[in-house]
Amino acid sequence: MATCSADLAPLLGPNATAAADYICNKFSDTSFAVDNTYLLFSAYLVFSMQLGFAMLCAGSVRAKNTMNIMLTNVLDAAIGGLFYYLFGFAFAFGSPSNGFIGRHHFALRSVPSSSFDYSNFLYQWAFAIAAAGITSGSIAERTQFVSYLIYSSFLTGFVYPVVSHWFWATDGWASASRADDFLFGSGVIDFAGSGVVHVVGGVAGLWGALIEGPRIGRFDHSGRSVALRGHSATLVVIGTFMLWFGWYGFNPGSAWCRWYINSAKITYQCKVTGQFLEKGFSHQLRRHVGRFHHQWRQEGWREVTAGITSGSIAERTQFVSYLIYSSFLTGFVYPVVSHWFWATDGWASALRTDDFLFGSGVIDFAGSGVVHVVGGVAGLWGALIEGPRIGRFDHSGRSVALRGHSATLVVIGTFMLWFGWYGFNPGSFNKISSFYTSGNYYGQWSAVGRTAVTTTLAGCTAALTTLFGKRFLTGHWNVTDVCNGLLGGFAAITAGCSVVEPWAAIICGFVAAWVLISCNKLAEKVKFDDPLEAAQLHGGCGAWGIIFTALFASEKYVREVYPSRPVRYGLFMGGGGRLISADDEMAGMDLTRHGGLAYVYHDEDESQKQGTQMRKIESHPSPSSV
Repeated sequence: MATCSADLAPLLGPNATAAADYICNKFSDTSFAVDNTYLLFSAYLVFSMQLGFAMLCAGSVRAKNTMNIMLTNVLDAAIGGLFYYLFGFAFAFGSPSNGFIGRHHFALRSVPSSSFDYSNFLYQWAFAIAAAGITSGSIAERTQFVSYLIYSSFLTGFVYPVVSHWFWATDGWASASRADDFLFGSGVIDFAGSGVVHVVGGVAGLWGALIEGPRIGRFDHSGRSVALRGHSATLVVIGTFMLWFGWYGFNPGSAWCRWYINSAKITYQCKVTGQFLEKGFSHQLRRHVGRFHHQWRQEGWREVTAGITSGSIAERTQFVSYLIYSSFLTGFVYPVVSHWFWATDGWASALRTDDFLFGSGVIDFAGSGVVHVVGGVAGLWGALIEGPRIGRFDHSGRSVALRGHSATLVVIGTFMLWFGWYGFNPGSFNKISSFYTSGNYYGQWSAVGRTAVTTTLAGCTAALTTLFGKRFLTGHWNVTDVCNGLLGGFAAITAGCSVVEPWAAIICGFVAAWVLISCNKLAEKVKFDDPLEAAQLHGGCGAWGIIFTALFASEKYVREVYPSRPVRYGLFMGGGGRLISADDEMAGMDLTRHGGLAYVYHDEDESQKQGTQMRKIESHPSPSSV
């Protein structure tokens, strides 16, 4: 920043230093916004490798172990999300520390900072679960499930973070960023993880495979190798291409896109040029020119709403009837409800400037209510009208499982939805380059990253809670249940993803899992048939998300996301009208709220004066009242 100001000052004439500082602060804000957005985008690409690992592993094992290997890959991501949040990032990058292990930023404490933003956490989490994905294939088809959960937790929460600290933290003993002459003055150059990710994952897999020994039948009685071929080369190829796709986040993404003044100038010029283009076309297209991306985003949300509904009424709906149903939902129901919550003059909008609905409206940032509850209720209504599928309940009314035909497709769909949710929630910000306080490395780009983190943590927590909850209730580890639990966590956090702390997202996901389990139990008792559990998942968990936001919304984040308007924040975070005004507190509540003082120390005239003052206070309430 000092160099930037020094370079610009001679060109600006009077008040050169102040002008140069202002311009360079703007360039710095743009730089941080672009850097963090690029890193988030790369993290999403690296995350997509989890689908690649899942399909590669599923195709490489025998058909009888497909569900097991896919479940371990889903849980690698879920376990990694929680353990890397709680411990892993601190062990990896908690500087200042020693050369062996970090010791700061547990549970992302003091993040964002000048060194790290939420995007750094998400990117490194994607690397950590990639290392776990490598390991899962080495010990496939013969590992106790609970043992694998412990192994994966230890790998993502401790082993990978410690090794990444050695090589990538500025004070790691083998880091190429060290300023001293240790290791010949260069450290170990491992730009994108050949050692930190792939060797760690490979060695962990080697160690596990050596401990467990070969699969039964892998070698014959004379010791010769016997091929145990995987059941699907198709899945192997799908997984390979997904890994190829994700690798473009793995390697190029490691550059962290450090822009400085020249590239910031380009961004600024593009912004100005875009404004001219918008004005130039505005006479022809009249309104909202240059804002077609907003319409396109709403198109996507509208289609998601209809997609939720389709699962609830599957296998028994007349095709033409469904077309009419979908048209009415996307052309009228969703638009009307989205107007209520998201238009500036909608009756329930958080953007209203009056005091309706306690002065806050309903905070539904990305659509727990507008998208998921609407889709869930529409599916509920359709399923109730049509009734259950033939054979769903026997003659005595007991539930009969009608299982889907492919758990593999369920896992593919879940990972694709997980990937898409990073557009759903973080993508709900209209801009990234706005700063909250210039020069302190904190702006809207941090809120975008935090939203991605809360989304991840809620889904991961819900997946693990569903895993153990359903195991307790049914005695099985079911991949379909885990996938639905994961999506339930996402549906719940969608309302408050931008205005809650990461730790609160864990609470959201935990409760969402039990909401889903309870709704499914209730559905069985009332003989309600929803093949995809869409009404329970999206309707129930989405409704919990609205309530959750009202309880846990942070005052600081609400002010940042909804600026320039009266703010109410979460009931559990100090909101809800808990405080009286400063004027009332100074005058005393006996006088301002209860009609007079408990003790009279003055004569009658003085008491009358106090009564007059009390009436003035009551007739002119302070604007500082919360």
